[in-house]
Amino acid sequence: MRHILSSILLGVSLLVSGHVVGQIKYQLKLDDNLKTYHVYVLSEKSYTSPNNLISTAQITFKVKSGSDFKLNNLRSASDSDIWDLNGVLKSPSLAPTYTYYSVGLQTMGTSHYALKEGELVELFSFENTGTENPQIQLISENDVMVQNQKTTKINIGNQINLLGVSSGLQNAYSGNTGESGVSVLSLQSIYPNPAIDKLKVQWDNRLAEEPSELKLQLIDATTGITVQEEILDPSYGKHEAGVDLLNVKLGGYLIKLQSKNFSSQAVHVVVTK
Repeated sequence: MRHILSSILLGVSLLVSGHVVGQIKYQLKLDDNLKTYHVYVLSEKSYTSPNNLISTAQITFKVKSGSDFKLNNLRSASDSDIWDLNGVLKSPSLAPTYTYYSVGLQTMGTSHYALKEGELVELFSFENTGTENPQIQLISENDVMVQNQKTTKINIGNQINLLGVSSGLQNAYSGNTGESGVSVLSLQSIYPNPAIDKLKVQWDNRLAEEPSELKLQLIDATTGITVQEEILDPSYGKHEAGVDLLNVKLGGYLIKLQSKNFSSQAVHVVVTK
């Protein structure tokens, strides 16, 4: 009897553990306009009605305190649902260099999001109407404010309750997917084009984490061979640099930014002599 009971308890334990493990991840993406941000969920399983019913949800991100960030035009991806700002926490004592923004689902339960395994589903978007584009990132479970919620009594974590996960009784959030923040490397301006002996290149680095190295690659448009590389400033934000073309033959080239894990879209340039 003891062995039978142990087997039953083990089976129940495995069944329960299969339900309580988080199934939903969040992701933050930035439009090419560098102003509009989109928040997505990524489900590890597919959920059909009624199991895709989201009863409550909250997404929290943080920006550097003192930056000219202005959250506006918060829009739900579903016309039937409402997402709104739950609160703003400015420079808390445990994290004085950050301001936290929490956005929550205001609709009392929704099944308007088709949660399919491995597919990104947009929840809402918002715009930064400030003059700066500060570094923005989703918080993780390791964030100091999440780790100390029992002490601070501030509900600042990421959360989503889904009927198909533990009957909606436990938080199904299991982390962030991809980079914790936006991941955008973009070439803003290249001039003159055509060029003779020098290029001016302006770029914007919006990677969530500063790369250890950032290169500007000049690639032969015909052969695909990289003919020249320039080491650039890898710090966050907007930059400009000059590129010497004295040793580059005339012809058509592609120019792009390349870090270890990310690259910008390539831009076609022409070198004349």
